[in-house]
Amino acid sequence: MRNELGLTGIAIGMAILLILLLWVATAFHPGLEVAWEFLKDGPLSGSQLSAWVQAIGSIGAILFSIWLFDSSNREKKRNSLIRARAFSSMLNTAFLGMKSGASINQTRDILLCRALMMEALEVGRGVVLESLPKECVGPVISLRSIANGVLSVADVYLLAPNSQSANTLFEVMQGFFIALSQHNLTIASVHPPVVE
Repeated sequence: MRNELGLTGIAIGMAILLILLLWVATAFHPGLEVAWEFLKDGPLSGSQLSAWVQAIGSIGAILFSIWLFDSSNREKKRNSLIRARAFSSMLNTAFLGMKSGASINQTRDILLCRALMMEALEVGRGVVLESLPKECVGPVISLRSIANGVLSVADVYLLAPNSQSANTLFEVMQGFFIALSQHNLTIASVHPPVVE
């Protein structure tokens, strides 16, 4: 349907351009007086011809505005999906790094990955859910919740970094791992809308 609308708009625009070119050519080329007389005094008088040209131009303008609006919406959806993928990828990187740091009680790694996760969460908060494909809305919301949950537990660890709090952080992250992986796959498998 989208391609048909785009091709229809192009076809109408080309037809209008062809009519206007023929009209101008017959007006100024001395060998085409017969065609000019037909256009000038034929079935359509000058005022009727101008009314038809205006009507066709108006229809063309309406079709162009519909195409432009549709193209703009596809661009918004595409940009939202790209932002959701960036959020998913950044969160996955931070998550795996923090999980690795928690498994060996490395405060420095957890602190670094916490900063990356907070940055990923800012990207995730910027994703416009209304512009996302419907199959990505739930995963993005869930990834935001996962990030907030992990950050809360990481903050508890950073207040008292010890092996017990590191183990708690690791277990919480282990519990989120399958959901995180599934959501990342869902977001990655959605095809962005084609922008013409």
